[in-house]
Amino acid sequence: MGAGLSKYSELTKLIDEALSIGQQAADKTNDGGTANMDALVICGLKGVRESTLNNAGISCYKHWSFSGSFVLNRSYGQGDKNTVGIGAAKDYLKSKGVDCYIHHQMD
Repeated sequence: MGAGLSKYSELTKLIDEALSIGQQAADKTNDGGTANMDALVICGLKGVRESTLNNAGISCYKHWSFSGSFVLNRSYGQGDKNTVGIGAAKDYLKSKGVDCYIHHQMD
């Protein structure tokens, strides 16, 4: 891993842990409810390139409107599973000091 990528290793670890916690929460939920496209967005990374995060092992894409914000490529289902999983992942990241929020969008 290049020197520039090593500074993202802690963020990569936290995101991996958050996504695992999200999966555990989603697995305990029925996938009813309204279909949605809720997504977890990490922010506060102004000047960081999408490719840098992807090369660090963070699967994401640049937010279409906000500089320094990246949408994580993760879904836990179509309805309630996704809502619960994304919420659990966000709560974990927030508890670890990561600047993030949930983008809510109906499909």
